[in-house]
Amino acid sequence: MAIFNIHEANLDSEQEDILDSLSSSNEVNLVSGPPGCGKTLLAFHLYKKVHQNYNADNDFEEAEHLPLASLIMHNRVLRSYIRKELVLTASDEEITNVEVMHYYENFLRFLWNGAFGKSNKKIPTVKDRININNQRYYSRIDTKAFFHEISCLTKQEQNSFHFGHLIIDEGQDFPRDFFFLMNAIRSLWPENQPAITVFADENQIINEQNSTIEEMLQSLSIDESNHKKLTNNYRNTKQIYKFASHFKTTDQKTNKPSREGQIPKVILKDSENDIPEYILQLTKENKNKSFLLVIGSRAGRKSFNSILSRVKTMLQTSRSEVHIDGYRSLKFNESYNGAIVVHEDDLHFDEGNIVQVYDASSKGIEADIVIYVGPEFHDCSNDEIQVKQKLYVTSTRAKEQLHIIITGNKEDEKIKAFLNLLPKEKGIFQIHA
Repeated sequence: MAIFNIHEANLDSEQEDILDSLSSSNEVNLVSGPPGCGKTLLAFHLYKKVHQNYNADNDFEEAEHLPLASLIMHNRVLRSYIRKELVLTASDEEITNVEVMHYYENFLRFLWNGAFGKSNKKIPTVKDRININNQRYYSRIDTKAFFHEISCLTKQEQNSFHFGHLIIDEGQDFPRDFFFLMNAIRSLWPENQPAITVFADENQIINEQNSTIEEMLQSLSIDESNHKKLTNNYRNTKQIYKFASHFKTTDQKTNKPSREGQIPKVILKDSENDIPEYILQLTKENKNKSFLLVIGSRAGRKSFNSILSRVKTMLQTSRSEVHIDGYRSLKFNESYNGAIVVHEDDLHFDEGNIVQVYDASSKGIEADIVIYVGPEFHDCSNDEIQVKQKLYVTSTRAKEQLHIIITGNKEDEKIKAFLNLLPKEKGIFQIHA
């Protein structure tokens, strides 16, 4: 399951021009574009360019513990894939000089611990300032206090936070506070400032804590001339693109793909027990294809595990050469040891394999055939915009075929609400009962 064709020779002129402008810049840039336009590809190659263009004269001795570039993203699955591509395509020196990590707070802890590791100085959290009972916010980093601590340091001590070039993929997944903080840290050096490059797609926002393009431009003080736009969709067929575009929530210039393919299918099954047989048949009809099995997050862990277990058993019983791996985050009392799911680093992104994830973990990934199970469990009646965003993200993962499976009686209210979100124009998708 390739996320992108990794070789730089495969870049088009639009991508090459943007990559060249980014690699020679120590400014703050935003690159936006639709799914399949090469944002992750450029993020991957940008770190290599940073390494190639490295000038030791611009380095701070206090920041020698930091890599030349840091590539961060919110998605663990995407991070795992990029790490594997690094091992396959990068030199040992290049790997040493880049840090790939997920989640913005991990990057902030990385900076903090690099500067204060020996002193064990405590990183400031929101709970230190405000009494919050909500467990979700219990240990969240306080970005204002974080910057205040740095601003009180001597200039030499501040140099240990000089992060070189920060590359953020899927930037819409990050909160505005993080962008404000990184821009503030960057301002500590009037000359030889760290660079920040953000790759983002506003149509792939899936929760309220994400950032819009306008919010990123404002919080990072990005001039419009530093807002680069990719426009070509290389991933989807014409049919998948037309179906997915129905769920866009923000206008976006995109050159429509010309590649022909199958019309997306919406399949109505009586129960969850009927799903594995459908998936097995797809693997038989599509040899040597990559499969992404996406489960709606509201379907729950029980459904996730049940589908994974049933498909795995059916593949083994039929002596299929297709292998399935499932990834989801674990509860605090769970372990990957002996679990039906695997750690993200143990996923097999290869042709002839199925990777199963929740819809929120599908960003950045692509596969020949995408199967989306359980989107009707989202609140289609009261949260239409967010459900559309999830449908857009998941649909645009598909290179050749898209199958959406819903279960239950079509007279059920949740089924009716979901079907009501689908395109009304005839010929955009097929429905199979």
